[in-house]
Amino acid sequence: NKGGKVDLSHVLSASRDVSEHGYARPIIIKSTVPPGTAKMVSKNTGLNVISNPEFTREGSAVYDTEHPDRVIIGGQNTGIAEKIWSFTGAPIVVTSNENAELIKYASNAFLATKISFINQIADLCEKIPGSDVQVVAKGMGLDRRIGLDFLRAGLGYGGSCLPKDTVAISAFAKERGVDLSILNAVITYNESRVENLVGKILQINGSLKGKRVCVLGLSFKDNTDDIRESRALALVNEL
Repeated sequence: NKGGKVDLSHVLSASRDVSEHGYARPIIIKSTVPPGTAKMVSKNTGLNVISNPEFTREGSAVYDTEHPDRVIIGGQNTGIAEKIWSFTGAPIVVTSNENAELIKYASNAFLATKISFINQIADLCEKIPGSDVQVVAKGMGLDRRIGLDFLRAGLGYGGSCLPKDTVAISAFAKERGVDLSILNAVITYNESRVENLVGKILQINGSLKGKRVCVLGLSFKDNTDDIRESRALALVNEL
């Protein structure tokens, strides 16, 4: 992902290998790829290409694989993919390749939006005596239309998916003349979150010169040791 443009070299290389070895089998793409990728791979290989994006949480991937909320399958002649996932009993949405590819990006963009939204509400809570963002988030999340997930205020989103996927779908849309202004605001706010927190720390402590700071935890989320795009590491750098 360079400047928002997705690097498809690994996907294209793997599909070429399948084609060159003469495997007359469908290719199932699990990777998060821009809409149109499956059709491009199909054109290059002459094979049936099925889009089957993953929706697993890091730290809970096995559980999420066995108990998915839904299974998204895009393409034609998708029976083999439907059979593979039938063991879960989850709803299976069969659609076009492009819809399946976009569902993945749109889902991650929405989750990132929830995170930035509750962080902005946290900023507001700090200005209102007696308010607590954790209580506000719980009160919001118990609404089934909203849900409790991704409403934990903090340093913002990091990891291997949300940062790259939000930038990628924004760049993809921009190339097609669409300004995803809401998502762009989410990206900008998330990038400023760490700097804002450092400013709050300085307001409380004045100067940090000569002081020692202890940081507990560097991964981008709990229950994982993944430090990719970790907001905690960004905080350490700022400090």
